[in-house]
Amino acid sequence: MVARAYNMEVWRAGRPKTDLNFLEIETGADAEFLVPEGIKTDEIKKMNKRPAIALVPRRKGVQCHGGQQRAAPASGDVPLLAKIFASKGLDLKDLVVFSGAHTLGTAHCPSFADRLYNSTGENDAYGVVDPSLDSEYADKLRLKCKSVDDRTMLSEMDPGSFKTFDTSYYRHVAKRRGLFRSDAALLFDNTTRDYVQRIATGKFDGEFFKDFSASMIKMGDVGVLTGAEGEIRKKCYAPN
Repeated sequence: MVARAYNMEVWRAGRPKTDLNFLEIETGADAEFLVPEGIKTDEIKKMNKRPAIALVPRRKGVQCHGGQQRAAPASGDVPLLAKIFASKGLDLKDLVVFSGAHTLGTAHCPSFADRLYNSTGENDAYGVVDPSLDSEYADKLRLKCKSVDDRTMLSEMDPGSFKTFDTSYYRHVAKRRGLFRSDAALLFDNTTRDYVQRIATGKFDGEFFKDFSASMIKMGDVGVLTGAEGEIRKKCYAPN
């Protein structure tokens, strides 16, 4: 599925728009029109006065490839991530904007514990914590994640706001409290650092939401299957 926003009248007229001038989707009938397979009305989120996001189906391959590399590895630095994004027609702006999605959700310890327990020296003795990570935040994380192999505990990616799509993620990153190495890496590139610090002020939330919508539209146009290629999945994670 791809997050896209459309003016319902324009959609029904057969001319979908890809800008932000669209009506909010308010009824189950509208949702059912867009996604006949049964998108639930409660899946259409309204955030304050910002327009709703409609989930519009796209064709996907008929096979799953479990060995595929993550699009943006949590351990990646900006040069690596920029190369991956560029291969999909996305740029540094898209990279730092999509990083803002880390405002939602939680993560298991192995995805970031190497920042807490860098294994160095003899007998795998635990060395110094990642210096790019705020020491007080590192101490709090170690209280939950007792080792690099702890696969039971979860940590919030955006502490205190992990269920809300907002800009608080950038404030954490600006204070060196990003959970992943890829978060911390944003402060080591001029372009991404400037964006993080700008949004972290809390004065440009609207700019971020507009940027995120634009980047989502760009990503939605990557590798689109048409005609008889692929299928529209009833469950995103598995072929029909």
